[in-house]
Amino acid sequence: MTNIVGKRVGIRVRAISIVLGIIVLDQLTKYAARRLFSAPLRVTSFFSFQIVQNTGASFGIFQNSNTLLIIASIIIIAGLMYHISKEQLHRTETTFYLMIIGGALANLVDRILFGSVTDFIAFSFWPIFNVADSAITLGVIGLLILAFKHRDSTRIFTGG
Repeated sequence: MTNIVGKRVGIRVRAISIVLGIIVLDQLTKYAARRLFSAPLRVTSFFSFQIVQNTGASFGIFQNSNTLLIIASIIIIAGLMYHISKEQLHRTETTFYLMIIGGALANLVDRILFGSVTDFIAFSFWPIFNVADSAITLGVIGLLILAFKHRDSTRIFTGG
């Protein structure tokens, strides 16, 4: 019994650490970017730091829809949290879900506090983004890779 309780506590601590780590890293980098980059800082011919207050979602969709995006974020976060709490997921799969949750919560903080999301990492060939967007993107890519890798099984992983 003690071993099971200890394992559950360890899983929760790990989950909270991943989510909070993403939120803290994202918020610290956004804070630093807002303070340091009042004008765009070109690093290379294709990479720069440039502050943009994004009132929409990825790739500029849903501009000026902050309330809708807050509600959608809360629903998605709650749904993902419910899913990982009810399913027996492998640690890797859970980590990818937690990355998405952490990134979504970090951007949700911006939407609630500032009415927009601060983006500042700019590649000439890609829309400007932030650390939270990176966590979400890497989480989704990770889940897609797992799904394709294990597409013949009914579950991405079994147990674990």
